Amino acid sequence: MNKHTQIPVFIVSLKRDTERREIISDVLNQLDVNFQFIDAVDGKLLSAEDLASIHIPEEKAGASLGEIACSLSHQLVYQCMVDHSLPWAVILEDDAIIDERFKDLVDSLSVGEVKKFNSDHVYILGGQEGLSSRKRISLSFFNRFNIGKACFRKLIYKPSKIFRTCCYIVSRPMSEKLITEFSRGFYFADSWCPLHKKKIIKGYYLTEIIGHPLATAENSHLERYRLERQAEEDSVVQRREKSKVESTVAFAFLQVRRFLRSCRYN
Repeated sequence: MNKHTQIPVFIVSLKRDTERREIISDVLNQLDVNFQFIDAVDGKLLSAEDLASIHIPEEKAGASLGEIACSLSHQLVYQCMVDHSLPWAVILEDDAIIDERFKDLVDSLSVGEVKKFNSDHVYILGGQEGLSSRKRISLSFFNRFNIGKACFRKLIYKPSKIFRTCCYIVSRPMSEKLITEFSRGFYFADSWCPLHKKKIIKGYYLTEIIGHPLATAENSHLERYRLERQAEEDSVVQRREKSKVESTVAFAFLQVRRFLRSCRYN
């Protein structure tokens, strides 16, 4: 990618979500960032034949139409990258909250800073707001680098604690791997942990320059489904806790472990 070519920015968006499209278009146009919409798959329009053509493993049989559609939509972006031989691309969803830091990142990547990235890693730009798992993420103090105003830190612990696909950067070789894995069997678009366990994605870096609106039942059916599922899992964990005191002590030790993990280089 030469210094005169902006890194591609793709926005995954339902064609019928005109209001969201207008909002993010206005923001990116004001920031003078070029972008392209990728028409997302609409879960409401998936037919029985469409679903039958997707190899969904038994353990994922409970996936909602929204999750299936989201995963298919991101596959469209990966395929676009492969078809057009794009070395890297920024992938956003249309509810991403963007400011001038994103403009600075895009400009820096476009003039050569993308060389700091490894093609076998995924670079997550934020979007972890409102998730109880965020406080359990550990990031390295040492394995870090800056691109523009964004500080990327390596995720030490752990991929199962990161969610969402609202804002991230991938390489073409990674897109090829993700397409191949999807052809073998359906996986959720943000299956960051399983993909890491299978060594498809070697690692993750996180910066937090892009926000995500706090999800409600009104603005995100997909998020509502996942929050309900997370609440059920949290309830199981809570039932195992013997007392509030033990829980407080355990959380204190967790913070110590987070600090110690962050001191590791890898």
